[in-house]
Formats: sequence, C-alpha cells, structure tokens
Amino acid sequence: MKKAVIFLLFLSLIASVSAIGSTLKSEYRTGETLIASFSGLTELKTENILFYSGRAYTPLVYDLAKIQDSYYLYALLPFEEKNLTLKLLQAKFIEQGQEVTRDLVYNFLVKGNISAFSVNPGWVITNDDFKINIQNYDKPTAVSTSFLGTTNQYSLIIGEEKTLTFPVGKNSSLEFLTVSGGDTSYSIPVAIFKNESQAPKTKFFKFTKSFINLTVLKDSPLLYEIYIINTGDEDIQNLELYSSSESITLAPTRVSLLPSGEIIAINLTMTLDESKNVTITAESDNDTIETFLLIQVTESKEIFQQIVNDTPQVYQQTETCSSLNGRICLATESCSLPEKLTIDGLCCLGYCQVASSGSSTWLYIVIIVVVLALIGFFVYKRLKFKSKFGFQLPPNLNPR
Repeated sequence: MKKAVIFLLFLSLIASVSAIGSTLKSEYRTGETLIASFSGLTELKTENILFYSGRAYTPLVYDLAKIQDSYYLYALLPFEEKNLTLKLLQAKFIEQGQEVTRDLVYNFLVKGNISAFSVNPGWVITNDDFKINIQNYDKPTAVSTSFLGTTNQYSLIIGEEKTLTFPVGKNSSLEFLTVSGGDTSYSIPVAIFKNESQAPKTKFFKFTKSFINLTVLKDSPLLYEIYIINTGDEDIQNLELYSSSESITLAPTRVSLLPSGEIIAINLTMTLDESKNVTITAESDNDTIETFLLIQVTESKEIFQQIVNDTPQVYQQTETCSSLNGRICLATESCSLPEKLTIDGLCCLGYCQVASSGSSTWLYIVIIVVVLALIGFFVYKRLKFKSKFGFQLPPNLNPR
C-alpha cells in the first residue's frame, strides 16, 4: 500500500513538472547570457527567482518578462565554472483543472571556455527602436545580426562593448533577433507594440537583489545601500518602506515618486550584536516587494575586511575613503558615526576616538584609591606629630 501511494505521488510530480515547458539548457558557457522561456505558468514574480551554487546563494544580474503566454528570463552568467540551481519560488500553474502554487527547481552547468560575447538585455518589449549591448571577451569576434529580414555585420576587438540599435516594423508582433559570432549565438525575443495603446502598461518595481547574504561587525554601526528600480511603464507613487528588525533603520522610509526607468538607493543603518534574518518591504498601493537579508556577525575587523574583499558583488563599494573626506580608524579606535564601506575599507565620516575598555577604567579607579590613601596617611602623620609636641587638637582630630 505504501509503495502504491509513493508511486502515485511520483506520477503526480511528473505530471506537474511536465505541465511546465522550458527552453532552459542543461549546460552554458562561462560568461554567457542565459535566455530561457517558461510556458504553462499563470504567475511568476521576478523577486521569486533565485540562483544557487550548492547551498550558497549566487547573485546574478537577471530580469523576467511575460510576453504573450510565456515568461522569458535572461541572466548574465559568471565567468567561473559552477553547478547552478535555478529556483522559481511560488510559481503558479494549472494542475488537474486547479491552480496550484509550487517551487520549481532546475539544475544546469556553467563550464568550458568563455563565451565569445554576451548580450544585454536578453528580451525586449518596445513600441519604438530599441538597443542591445554586446560585450566581447577574450578575442576579436565577427558578429552578425538578423532582424526583420535585415542582416548586419560587426567586428569587435578584445574586450569591446558595442551598443546596436534596431528599428521595428509597422505592425505589432513577436519577433526574434538573432545575434551570432564565433561559437556563440543568441535568439532574443522582441515584443513589438506599434500602437502605444496596445502596449501593456505595467506597474512593476523590484529590489535589484531579492536576497542578500552579508557579514557585519558586532556592535559596530554600518551603512549599507540597497536599490529599487522601476522597470514598468508607469510611475510609482507613495512608496513606503519597512524593516522587520528594529536594529536596522531605513532612509528614506517614504518615496513620493519613482519615475519609470529610474532607480533609487535606500540607506540601511544597522547595529547588530547577533546574526539574524531581516526582511525589507516596499509597498505602493496594492503592490508589495521584499528583499531578504541573511546577516552574520563577526567580532574581528580583519575577518570582516577580508570578507568584503572576497565578495565585492555583495558590498558593491565604489568610492574611496579619501573621496568622502573620511579616514580609516585604527584597530584600537572607534568612529563617532556609522562607518561607510569604501574600496579602502571601513571609512569613518566623523572622527576616530580611542575605544574605552573595562581594564582601563579599573586602572583609573586603583590610581585614585592609592592617591587618596597616601593623602590620608600623610595627614594622619602630621596630626600625630602636632599632638606629640603639645599642640592642642580638636577632639574629633585627636589620634588615639
């Protein structure tokens, strides 16, 4: 009986997975742009897309769009070989006539020689001419493009980045732009809505990262920036921001207007004495987005700085301390203001002060007690001397 139940559950799982069509490949080149479509889904949110290498979250530049009946995903893959897992959290689809919500998991490899070039973005929704960025890598490459019956040739030198512009046709349609060169080829979906009224007006905004894993110094205030981008066609108004932890304050907590295509930085000031998970939420009308922070705490400034150096994609420092008119405090000093991460390390924008410790406080107390004892001893000897030679002392000062 138990085997029969397990077998039926297995068949149900196969049926649900087979209901979802995907063009995701099992293997990609390092540095390649992943472009894949998923059909059969009724709902999939950009913030619910996560990439992992083993159990470690892997931050990638990616974006998602629904075009006709399919979701199109593109991602810029890393330059090192990895076994990656793509997780589509809370994906909705129809199973046996009912809409169900389930996490979908796909495994693929990033391996081999570096891709000849990458493209960005990996899909386009437009009602006018559009642009595609091509980044060449380790050798000169002849790249050809084909779109709406027009073919062009381009020569890219090592490391060159080129922006290509493509005109669209007169009618609304779903077309595919082919970009190929060397041993690399891409087919980029282009959704054309020639009449602006036909184009789907989207109110869509997101955190640039849906999951952040970082380390902070224990009991040391730290400034950290996260970003919200408006990728929709409509402006976002009255955006409210919240933190699930009182240890993290946000600035600003309200954004009155985030125009279409714009990005805004949100400053997080955090002081933690223990590791914790934190959720940052942004709300506008009935739309809500979240980003999750897994924050570890260390007491070593050296370990913290090494983590910052090893994971620049997490801390994203681009400024030097000198450009901010700050200074790097010594190991025995603390900053009067929350320190800001820079290329040079933790930068103090206030002034550095010697950190007080319990041992120094006890030393001061001992010195004061000794001094008071010496003063009392000399006063006692002097009074005793006067009494011996006949001086009359007040009763309360007469030594016994």
